Amino acid sequence: MNAGASAFVQKAAPLSELMASIEHALSSPLTFSSRDIAGAMARSRNTFELSQRELQILSQLHKGAPLKEFAQSLFITESTLKTHLSAIYRKLGVKNRVQAIEKAKQSGLG
Repeated sequence: MNAGASAFVQKAAPLSELMASIEHALSSPLTFSSRDIAGAMARSRNTFELSQRELQILSQLHKGAPLKEFAQSLFITESTLKTHLSAIYRKLGVKNRVQAIEKAKQSGLG
């Protein structure tokens, strides 16, 4: 929704639901439609307002690479990586890499 989507349709939804969502998006692009609006809202909240780069970093934390190698793999400096990690830990309400990985798994982010 924050990215401008007009509808949420699950992969397993029947074709009729997909078509109804497309018609809704075309006729009312500034509104949002979802058969499972509560689920869509819960999923949107589970990102903890992490940026795309922070989500990318979080998804790689479990590999356990040393910071220098991790930063190089992302084409950023170690200092920039540390800044991202601090923001991730703050937003997730955790203190370290292990806690961040666990929180990501519990929230469906990892």
